[in-house]
Amino acid sequence: MKHKFLWLSLVLLAGLASAAWAQASAQVVEVLEGLDPVLLVQGKEAQGDLKLSVTRGQFRYLFANEANKAAFEKDPARYEIQLGGACARMGAPANGIADLYTVYQGRIYIFGSGQCKTAFVAAPEKYLPPENKPMHATPEMLKKGQALLEKAVAARAGFSKLSIASFFYREPALLGDDRVDSRL
Repeated sequence: MKHKFLWLSLVLLAGLASAAWAQASAQVVEVLEGLDPVLLVQGKEAQGDLKLSVTRGQFRYLFANEANKAAFEKDPARYEIQLGGACARMGAPANGIADLYTVYQGRIYIFGSGQCKTAFVAAPEKYLPPENKPMHATPEMLKKGQALLEKAVAARAGFSKLSIASFFYREPALLGDDRVDSRL
């Protein structure tokens, strides 16, 4: 009987500790030393007001005025901490410290340590994923690509021999148009 009581007590204690840890890790944190994020991305610093705040995920942002709060609410991705709060140098799952930040190209990044921030500031492009820029093909590039595909199909004994369910291509007459035809 004593063992069952002891076992039950341990399980209950473990459950309470787990719940307390989960609650502590889910607490909302005031970020950026209370500075207004809209002004930060503009290279300015102004203390935010507790009465003018927005909570996004685990972070509470403070604003110096209603206009900045409205700007943040209109486009939060532009002004909030980037990478979901992960350290900009180490990446997920390493969380950043909400008051250890820098602004790079108009975006706010946080870091897990001072060393991470120093390394990032020295070479941010080394740690951030490259920007996905849309490719703009010229008509000449499209003709070369189509010729290369036709050559590959011919090398494989013609289109009828290819074992693909469908073949996507852009009609030459539709160059510059975003519609794509699918033909078997």
